[in-house]
Amino acid sequence: MESLIEPGGVASNFIKNLKMVHAKASDPTKSPYRRIENRMLEAFKKIEQNGIHPSEVAKVILDAVTSEDLQLRYLVGTDAATIMEARKNMSDREFENMRKKQFGIQSGIDR
Repeated sequence: MESLIEPGGVASNFIKNLKMVHAKASDPTKSPYRRIENRMLEAFKKIEQNGIHPSEVAKVILDAVTSEDLQLRYLVGTDAATIMEARKNMSDREFENMRKKQFGIQSGIDR
C-alpha cells in the first residue's frame, strides 16, 4: 500500500531560496506576475513563521515506513488537519477558492 505524507506549513529554507531566485530575475519589477508573486511571498512568510520544524515531518515519514499498520494518509501539523477537515465539507471549486483567498490570488492572472 502507498501512503500520503501531507504536511501543513513547514518552517524551512523554502522562502529564503524563493527570494534568491526572485532576486536573480532579470527585472522582477516588469514581471506581469509581480503582484501575485508579492502576495505569495507574504503568505509564505506567515507559513515560515508559524510552520512546524522539518524534523516533525521526518518523524512522521520514519513512522510511516517502519509501521506494521500502514495508513493511507498521514497529516503533519495542525494546519494540515484543519485544511483536510474543511476540505471534507467543500466542493472542489469551494476548496480551490478558499486556497486562492488564503494566498491572495484571484481567478485568472492577477496583474
